[in-house]
Amino acid sequence: MNAMLTLCADTSGATLSFTLMENASEILSKSWTESAKGRMNELFFSCLQGFLAEAGARPMDIDRWVSIVGPGSFTGIRIGVAAVSGIAIGLQKEHVGLSALDAAALLSSEDEIAVAAAIRMNEYALRRYNFKTDLHSDIELQLLEPPQAGIIFVNGKKNSIGYDCLTRAILDPRVDAFFGDAAPVYVKRSEAEINFDKAR
Repeated sequence: MNAMLTLCADTSGATLSFTLMENASEILSKSWTESAKGRMNELFFSCLQGFLAEAGARPMDIDRWVSIVGPGSFTGIRIGVAAVSGIAIGLQKEHVGLSALDAAALLSSEDEIAVAAAIRMNEYALRRYNFKTDLHSDIELQLLEPPQAGIIFVNGKKNSIGYDCLTRAILDPRVDAFFGDAAPVYVKRSEAEINFDKAR
């Protein structure tokens, strides 16, 4: 089997993280939390450069680029998806998307679980998963107050412990079924878009 390098980047929450794997084996995972708050645009390329240097890889070595496409931070998602898209297009490499909800569900290793990503205030995008039947619900908006039993919370101020590095979901052998288009998943319009329309 020829070696295939896959790199996943996540800017959908307060944490900037990368995971690099060769075929199904992890090479390196790394996250920046406190330093990344409000600085995704500033830190993305410098952190990626340092990450690849530590892993002993170059951008052109990566065969497949994966973006965590949300739901989550409107600005963060735009920054990450656009940056990875630019790299992949420039290098003529594959670029796919993985939702934050799907990533957290895969990381849970539970047969049945629900995942909620923060949208605004106590509003969350929720999806329920049943890996026994491979039947998963559509995304729905709900008002929730974390923590709640049976629900993993991501990309908010009250995240479930252990879900700050969603990029490690690419290590799960089931992940290919969840790859899709690398278009951002916003679920709901941002405050900036709403305010812009009001001002028109």
